[in-house]
Amino acid sequence: MSESYKKTESMENVDSLSLGSSELKSLLIEYNQKNELLSENERRFRTITNFLPVGIFYTDLEGNFLFVNEQWCKITGFTADESLGNGWMDALHADDLTPVLKVWADAVKSKKIFKSEFRLICPDGKIMWVLCIGIPLFFSDDAGKREESNVYVATITDITERKLMEEELRKSKDTLAHAQRIAQLSSWEWDIENKELYMPEGTFHMYGFSKEQSPNTIEEFIGCVHEDDRSLVKDAFSCALHGGKPLDIEYRIILPDETERVIRSYAEIAYSDEKKPLKIIIANLDITENVYIEEELHKLHRAVEYGPASVMITNTHGQIEYINQRFTQLTGYAPDEVIGKKPSLLKSGHTPPEVYVYLWKTVASGGEWHGELCNKKKNGELYWESTSISPIKNRKGEIVQFFAIKLDITDQKRLEAERDNNFRNLRRLMDFSTFLNEETQEDVLFKHLTNTLKDVLNPDGIAILLLDNDNQLMNVVIIDPPELSDKIIKDEVLLDPSLCRVIRTGKELYVADIKKEHACKCLAYTLENSGYACCPLITGGTTIGMLFAIKEETGYWCNEEVQKLLKTYIGLAMSALQRIRLMNFAKRTAITDALTGIYNRRFFDEMLKKQLALTKRRDECVCLLLLDLDHFKSINDTYGHSAGDRVLQEVSRILNNSLRTSDVLARYGGEEFVIIMPGADVSQAKEKAEGIRKSIEATCFDTIVYGQTYRLTVSIGIASFPQYGTSETLVNAADEALYKAKKNGRNRVETG
Repeated sequence: MSESYKKTESMENVDSLSLGSSELKSLLIEYNQKNELLSENERRFRTITNFLPVGIFYTDLEGNFLFVNEQWCKITGFTADESLGNGWMDALHADDLTPVLKVWADAVKSKKIFKSEFRLICPDGKIMWVLCIGIPLFFSDDAGKREESNVYVATITDITERKLMEEELRKSKDTLAHAQRIAQLSSWEWDIENKELYMPEGTFHMYGFSKEQSPNTIEEFIGCVHEDDRSLVKDAFSCALHGGKPLDIEYRIILPDETERVIRSYAEIAYSDEKKPLKIIIANLDITENVYIEEELHKLHRAVEYGPASVMITNTHGQIEYINQRFTQLTGYAPDEVIGKKPSLLKSGHTPPEVYVYLWKTVASGGEWHGELCNKKKNGELYWESTSISPIKNRKGEIVQFFAIKLDITDQKRLEAERDNNFRNLRRLMDFSTFLNEETQEDVLFKHLTNTLKDVLNPDGIAILLLDNDNQLMNVVIIDPPELSDKIIKDEVLLDPSLCRVIRTGKELYVADIKKEHACKCLAYTLENSGYACCPLITGGTTIGMLFAIKEETGYWCNEEVQKLLKTYIGLAMSALQRIRLMNFAKRTAITDALTGIYNRRFFDEMLKKQLALTKRRDECVCLLLLDLDHFKSINDTYGHSAGDRVLQEVSRILNNSLRTSDVLARYGGEEFVIIMPGADVSQAKEKAEGIRKSIEATCFDTIVYGQTYRLTVSIGIASFPQYGTSETLVNAADEALYKAKKNGRNRVETG
């Protein structure tokens, strides 16, 4: 039966009534109009629910599902038949079943909101995390008395992505559609004097009676009323008859098939000329579907009003007409502060204008817009939301409103930013570590450490200071910017590093605000509203220096993440520095003489070949000096090898002090030393050799033997290149010249 036909039939019922009052007809017409309004409201809310991104279900107090919406099925993968009853419990993850049921039992017992996050095992075997929020439904009667409904309305939201690193919050839609029937209208009369009840045929169908089953008296009719409502009906009729009050009541009747219908009755009393009541004319409206719609709308209203998403409805001019409680909780704006205003009051200025242009163009043309917006709360705080905006259309297809669902994704954006920042820091650390693993020079390492810290932490000043070999002085290795070179550390600390607390303790020092906290006494440079960090440089368990960084921002260096990054970079650099120093030590050990600290025979052989090749390309000359200590064997024999070692060490010192920067000194073997003099001719070499001979001859070796002074002489042989064209012939020539010097009396210089 079409809707228009129902209305026509209802009006025919009205016209068929032998009513004496036009007011009753108007009242009945009014209720027909209300039916249409309820239907329109149902359609509108039905449209709204299609945009809700959550699954909705109803359940009794035992947890048996009474209804699930389409979104529930879409989210879980279960059909409605599989979900109804307690079938949904079979999908609960085994680890979640007991705790979920306990939370449910506690919520039901206390009549409070049920809220739980748990896992469902979908039909395809995938595990899904959901957020479930259930709200107990209460209804108020006409007297305002609150009554329980023994029903929970609940929502589920797929939170799988949030559970998995919270990388993305899934937008969900929620639809709730209820099929409604157009209310039917009928009437009957009660002949008070004859105590007869006249019920037209249309009323039979409303009450589910056949003509033969139709009640003939008011008592038989009241017997059809739900037992809980009978007193209400009796009192209403009594007040109408004896008190002259109009009759307007809602009550339930039980049909012959045990089904229940809700009826609203309106009555007028027909009086005689003597004002004696003759009959009551009663118009009845089956409002079962209307009551159901109102209950559903109430449930839907609660789902929208108290759901996890904020909701906003605007008119076609963009003026706000509705916001839910979540909107107020999120933004801080109360309804009276935003109703009638435009959503632009939430603009933060961080969303490009073209985004809004495209947004309104999309929804105004009937499309849906989905995106992320950075908005501003009433208190000025910024927040991110994932927004879906869709048009609401009337029956003609005309856009009458815009409906926006907004999910707060501020935490998600923060996590994404932290994740991206962590990735950047990890990439920097990997690049930094790779660079350090390949670096072999200390100065380059410190420069790279400085540049990296400037890039990562952006300090206003940074300095690296190292202790000397004796830990008596502290030298500035790097100052950035250079103009701070004489301002950062006091001179007395450079001369006495023990004045520095970080050097003494080997512990980091972080100062949030130089002006308010006790700063280190060695600091000579400060900035307004600034703090600094001072970290020891430790390698091999030994403090070798310190790194100082200052930033014009209070509290910056007390951030745990900043401290962690700073210590990580310094730690990596110090590990690389230890490797470089160990590597350099190993290289020096391989090419130096362990006793004297000068180059050994192996290094000399390699260096001589390289030097001759270089000299040949440059068309230059080079001289070789071969030195032998005279009568050195007698020192070992007389005073022991320890005394001889001390002589060799002292001679090495004398030779080192006598050389040019370009000269190469090596221990050739035993008491023999060799010197390569690049670019020197024979005369220059001989002059150098004479100087060395005289210096050794004039030296008093007082520390060789306790209480004695010892004198020593040296014999020197000289050979030159290119006169002798190979390393072998050059060494042999120098050796022959040395032999000649020995033969001619020692303590002399001879040339080959």
